[in-house]
Amino acid sequence: MNQALSSIILAAIAANDALCLALIGAVPGGDSHARAAREMQAACKGTRHEAEAARRARQFAEVLEHKTAVQYRGQPVRPETAERLMKQAQRFMDWVEEVLAENQPPR
Repeated sequence: MNQALSSIILAAIAANDALCLALIGAVPGGDSHARAAREMQAACKGTRHEAEAARRARQFAEVLEHKTAVQYRGQPVRPETAERLMKQAQRFMDWVEEVLAENQPPR
């Protein structure tokens, strides 16, 4: 279970990096997960996604909250917690995909 959750967490981080790169040309720096969520919100500031970014930042932060326990400590995660994290990560990544689709550079 932890391996699957670890992959999901890393996928959410990669999605956040892609979003920030597309909108501001840089990925969040540092090791702070809270900072990554704040930087995502800042990247959306002034766009039509600004209001939704606050909700999505909470989803992203909830997923990241479990990163250390899952990836570094190998702590078991209750099945209902794992299911919630998977759903939150999927919702976050679906939203990022929508934002990225709208912000594709012209060909």
